[in-house]
Amino acid sequence: MLYDRPYMRQSAGFQRNIPMFGWILIVLGVVFLLQNILQLFFGMDGLLNARGGAVGGLLPNWFALSDGNLEHFRIWTLLTYSLFHGSLFHLLANGLIIFFIGRMVEIRLGAELLLKLYLFAAVLGGVAWALVNWGGSGGLVIGASAGALGLLIYFCLRNPNEPITLLLFFVIPVTVLPKWIAWGVLGLETFGLLFSEIGSSRELLGGAKIAHSAHLGGMAAAFLFFRYENWFRAFSLPKVRLGKREGKGSVSPRYKVNVSGAAKTKSTPTRSTKKKTNLREEVDRILDKINSSGFGSLSEEEKETLNRAKELLGK
Repeated sequence: MLYDRPYMRQSAGFQRNIPMFGWILIVLGVVFLLQNILQLFFGMDGLLNARGGAVGGLLPNWFALSDGNLEHFRIWTLLTYSLFHGSLFHLLANGLIIFFIGRMVEIRLGAELLLKLYLFAAVLGGVAWALVNWGGSGGLVIGASAGALGLLIYFCLRNPNEPITLLLFFVIPVTVLPKWIAWGVLGLETFGLLFSEIGSSRELLGGAKIAHSAHLGGMAAAFLFFRYENWFRAFSLPKVRLGKREGKGSVSPRYKVNVSGAAKTKSTPTRSTKKKTNLREEVDRILDKINSSGFGSLSEEEKETLNRAKELLGK
């Protein structure tokens, strides 16, 4: 019963061993590799060279974020821009934030909610940039910074006074409160928006500019997610069912529950049997809650129920 769940096993297989923030990093790495392959071997613009914001081509015209693409109703670029990066350093900077902060956020939220937060931050970051830069010089925006900062700000809002240690310049350990990190990032991005992005060249590739408006949009998404978290929990993303097909049009269930005593009898269930059955049902409900919302969402009573179930399994 309890250990049939993938997240309760010590060896649960390749798919379940990779957390959601890990899958995000894998996708970003694969896309970056594809950019290099397209540029080096096929002569296509992989968005890795600083030619300026007016460059045409498959990736800039169909996947990067720009006011021109939005004018042509390529709405999907509000999300796809976050898959691409302009340099290895650009990818590493965002990847490190997702790696270190994403794992802590996923423990509290669970895989599905973390993905909702990341996607919401990326999209709202794209919308914020479009509102600020509409009618500009045709610059392009790429990078996962809005999504990464969304995870960072959510963590700071959720744990404002929990000291954390950071490696300044990847060398010097510094202990700081998350709330001061949030205020510092907000101040830097606001300063950059007012004195660097607005009224200046918006060619983010050739001019080496930073899309501060997109960063602020991702941070605003984190605040909204934190403020209305229950609404985001109720909203469901499309699910991909994995499993072997047992028959035409049917899919085998991902999880199975083992019930002690394989043979069914016609005897009337005893009080002890009913009690064990109720415990199984309650544990299944709690495990589903952990899978969707994270262990931190459990009440003390639910945690005690899990402990009692473990004791029964150990007998």
